[in-house]
Amino acid sequence: MKKSIILFSLFTTIASVAYAQQDPTELASREKQMVLDSIPSLTDDQKQLLEFVYTQYGESLKSVREEMQANGGDREAMRGKMQAIRKEKNDGLKDIFNEEQMTTYKAMMEKVRENMQQRRGKKKNKQG
Repeated sequence: MKKSIILFSLFTTIASVAYAQQDPTELASREKQMVLDSIPSLTDDQKQLLEFVYTQYGESLKSVREEMQANGGDREAMRGKMQAIRKEKNDGLKDIFNEEQMTTYKAMMEKVRENMQQRRGKKKNKQG
């Protein structure tokens, strides 16, 4: 019985991680939570604006992904649209954050990028 519970918990965790990798709105929500955790000085008004920006961001990502899947997966076209969406999100955040908060946000995102590059490097090393 104990093994069944552990296996079920493990399966549920793996399934939720796989779902998060596929659902752009979930990715946006996780990033928003990282921002909230990293910048505790946000006011209630800033948090509301942040919620709006990340909701729009997630919906835009989802729309582009669905469009790409419907049109046969043109990654180059999607890449340009994704960059525009990220720029729009970052412009919105610049309007919300003060200078110190923006510095904290940029540092957090740089760490996220570094972690992604490290993971990609490990995957390439395993494949090669």
